[in-house]
Amino acid sequence: MTTYGKTWVAGDTLTASDINTYGRAGQEAGYTEITATSSAFTAEADVSGLSVTWTAISGRTYMIIFDGAVQSSVANDVIYIYITTSANTHVQELQTLCPVATRVHHVHGFARETGLSGSVTYKIRAERVVGTGSTVVIAASAYPASIQVIDVG
Repeated sequence: MTTYGKTWVAGDTLTASDINTYGRAGQEAGYTEITATSSAFTAEADVSGLSVTWTAISGRTYMIIFDGAVQSSVANDVIYIYITTSANTHVQELQTLCPVATRVHHVHGFARETGLSGSVTYKIRAERVVGTGSTVVIAASAYPASIQVIDVG
């Protein structure tokens, strides 16, 4: 059988190196979550604890997913959640309007990335772009905020 350019025969031993070298479509490549509310932010900043590092396989496509909630202390703030590279390059921008003060707003989104290889880090950053409130990423053990990486092929 040939898989990802390698021919396998009966009796071959699959090593850890093989697992890291050959793609695993649909498999989780990395996951990190926070279970406590973030520090307040107004200007763009990292959300502490929401970064993930994995070994990317050349030629594969990865989906980087954010799932979490945000809250503002005042009505009508606009909050952006960014999925970024380790160098803070935005690969996805997720926007939410907070029309009611202190109401929790769920945010979910993803970016598809190709052309990666070796050790790769992506992270979540947040910013209040409109308004005057104190804004946070809300999290607890029952509803964590997370960043997840899936090898999609």
